[in-house]
Amino acid sequence: MVATTDIAPGDLIFKEQAVSIGPFHDTPPICLTCLRRVSGRFLCNECGVPMCSSRCSEAAAHRQLECKVFAGQRGKNKVEISDFKANNPFYQSIAALRCLLLKGKDESGWAAMQSMVDHNSDREREDPEHWKICQHNIVRYLVELCGLPYTKEEVNHVIGLMEVNAFETNLTADWKKKATDEDEEENGPVERREEKTENSEETLTTGGMVRERDGWGRGVFPLLAMLNHSCASNARYISLADGWMECRATVVISSQSPSFF
Repeated sequence: MVATTDIAPGDLIFKEQAVSIGPFHDTPPICLTCLRRVSGRFLCNECGVPMCSSRCSEAAAHRQLECKVFAGQRGKNKVEISDFKANNPFYQSIAALRCLLLKGKDESGWAAMQSMVDHNSDREREDPEHWKICQHNIVRYLVELCGLPYTKEEVNHVIGLMEVNAFETNLTADWKKKATDEDEEENGPVERREEKTENSEETLTTGGMVRERDGWGRGVFPLLAMLNHSCASNARYISLADGWMECRATVVISSQSPSFF
């Protein structure tokens, strides 16, 4: 990526929203909309997957994506989770599934992902145990058990592109835990208190701090993925709320010079 004009330190180079966002490969049960931890007290009324609230279960980020897939699963394929503390292999399939669901729905997003490298040969050779886990918990699960119309090559490609190109992204707007429908439905209205940050006059309404890493996942950012890495970087990326990323210059970048991070 080459600058078309001189860029000053701190200037915005570009801003981009992820074409797809999903959980980390290893995660305990989380809400598939906001990516926060769940207790199992609230289930999506369509697919039965644990969510944090009715609001999140009805959000397009879930209802229009994997919800339709899992709602059609019956018998032993029906999603049932009982342990809400340990990592659950079910969630390993979500990021890949969301990428696959772009096919036929988001042509530009799907085309961008097809142009990304997956390094599958290297990944299989360098970490055969992880490769076997992905084949069983993701490829076999989605293609054979769920019967989805994707090839094993397509599934392995999106797994690889996520592992090679994805960036951590934050879906928690203010890093504070907001009251969920579940909280209010089961426990009554949540008492909120007004707080002011030490270095700001901004007032925050909060129901308490979130758990560590709540609201974080990994996203595909095609434009950001085009930047090269360098030990002498001249740009940095900043994770914003709701799956957005900013790329800003850290030093002067002269016109016709490449950007690195």
